[in-house]
Order: sequence, then C-alpha cells, then structure tokens
Amino acid sequence: MAANDTSALDFGKLMFVLRPIMMRHTQNQRYAGTTTTLMSLPPKIERVVSVKLTADESAQYSKLESEALAFYSHFRQEHATAISKHYLKLVQRLIPMRVACAGGHFPLYKNKEEEDEKTDNNIGIDDNGNDSS
Repeated sequence: MAANDTSALDFGKLMFVLRPIMMRHTQNQRYAGTTTTLMSLPPKIERVVSVKLTADESAQYSKLESEALAFYSHFRQEHATAISKHYLKLVQRLIPMRVACAGGHFPLYKNKEEEDEKTDNNIGIDDNGNDSS
C-alpha cells in the first residue's frame, strides 16, 4: 500500500469519527423564522498601541526580531513553494516580540492582576491562595 493510500485511509477513519459531531454552516445561514445569522461576530476592532522601549528593551527586541527574520529567511529557502501551509509556525516566531512589547506579559490580558485572577480562577485557587478545587 502506498503512502497516499494510507493517508486517504486515515482521513476516511477521521471523517467517520467526526461526521456525527461536525456541523457546517454558511455565513448567511439564519435561525429559522428570524433575521439573525448563525455565525455573526461583533465588528472588528483594531488598535495601534505605541510602546516606548528603554535601551535594554530595544536591544532585546532587536535580538528577537533578528532571530525571527533569520528563521523566516531560512524557512523560506527550505519551503519556498509551501509557505502558506506553515503560516502558524511562522506567526509563532513573532510571539516573543509581542510579549517583549507587553512588558513581559502575554498581551491577551490588560494587566498582571487580571492575568493572575484568570489563572487563579482556572486552577481553583481562592483569593487567599488556598486550593478551592
């Protein structure tokens, strides 16, 4: 059996398992008898936040940027015809630069206290630091 036959067989098994639980919808599909779409999202909000870096932070950022650019250049040479297939791998290399601009914290949270609160709530720790799970 060729490699392509095996991957087709694996895909068939995957589809057999997923078919009963998967749903597909179009963007224009609406709830029965309403004008509300099934797949509506709030309007997109884009913000540009300027960040002033100290000399040390700027040097660290430049180092991270150089590493990301070197990775991209090498990766592009190796995978020139399939760059879009590896989009997530490439975007992953930008995360350290985003963290550096967010004061060392992952930029999904507005501040350290909010991040700590979300983490504590997820792992079952109360306000006194005791395990509440």
